[in-house]
Amino acid sequence: MKIRIYFPKLPFPITEGSFQIVVDHGCSLIDAGHEVEWVFWQPQRKEIAIWDYGKTIYQPHVTRLHAEPPPLQIARFLRGLGGSHTAPELSFYGDVQGLENLGSVDVAFYHYSFAYRWFDLERKGLLHLPDEKKTVVVFHGLESNLYDAKFRADPAWKSWSSAITSQKLRLHELELSYLVDELWFVSQTDLDEYRNRLQTETESRDIDSELPAAKLLYVPPGIRTASFESRIISRLKKNSRPATPDAATVGFVGSLDFLPSLSSAQWIVRDLGPELEKCGFTGRVQIVGRNPPKELVREANIFQFIDFQGFVPDLNPFWQRIDWFLCPQIYGTGVQIKALEALSSGVRVLTNTSAADALEPRWHKNHLLKVSDSPVEWAQIICARTST
Repeated sequence: MKIRIYFPKLPFPITEGSFQIVVDHGCSLIDAGHEVEWVFWQPQRKEIAIWDYGKTIYQPHVTRLHAEPPPLQIARFLRGLGGSHTAPELSFYGDVQGLENLGSVDVAFYHYSFAYRWFDLERKGLLHLPDEKKTVVVFHGLESNLYDAKFRADPAWKSWSSAITSQKLRLHELELSYLVDELWFVSQTDLDEYRNRLQTETESRDIDSELPAAKLLYVPPGIRTASFESRIISRLKKNSRPATPDAATVGFVGSLDFLPSLSSAQWIVRDLGPELEKCGFTGRVQIVGRNPPKELVREANIFQFIDFQGFVPDLNPFWQRIDWFLCPQIYGTGVQIKALEALSSGVRVLTNTSAADALEPRWHKNHLLKVSDSPVEWAQIICARTST
């Protein structure tokens, strides 16, 4: 079967949860014997090296479309702010050259619900998408919730754009169910909320409900294929290790200019930090991720055991040196992807019920996973330096 995967950027280096989702998705399809074409269009730093690497790990079928020159992108972006499409939709699924030249495929996967813009333009006759027998949009999360959380976190006048964006995205997410064949969700929690919205909000909004709604599926990233599971199991056997006999090193990784990751880091500093200090913790807490806010770094300075590592291009050394991966999910549903990566690397994971509920139920029985909503219990587990 010929399959095409759309994603704005080549997912390399694989340091973000969204990249992990795309890579696991595509590689699982390749392992299942399908012919996969990867389509990207946004430029990246060190692009030549990244592109060569991408062609190596993503088979030869890598297609690079060309986005508009930056001045045109900015002009269109500014004009679109007052229109029906949101800023992230204009940014992620902007205007590209070469889309009409792509061949036909059996299934096309569009990652991120921001793909709504392309489907909306197509139904209005303003864009011609390739011949794709089945179209699937993969929800990495309910993005409307993320922008609503941004507004609630800082309800100042400057953040009102987040509230407006959230309202638009909420409508567009519902409309997608009438524009494509299937919607895939990496979180059961998101799927349940989306179904509830369809039942309660469709009639009250200006949506053509006479069209057939898309099939809704919960599809965790790659987990449903035997090949993915075999890779995870082999890595567990290879990497699993006993508890560190002395003071533990624990860590978190995530882009700290992204609200879900930032909220997790804030919880670690503000809620877990004081409890670790009470326990007499003598280990290290390493927080990895780009753009840590100066205010949060200052807050963490009162604890001698918290280090901000900044951006790390290769996470393998990080997984090798930490005893626990800290995964408190406050907003969104993407942080749990890092928990999967930690588990597959043989690293024990401390998480809360919000993140655990978004994982495939089979992972709940994994001996490396501990679930608690109490920072006191987290501190006790870390300071005990033991694992069952």
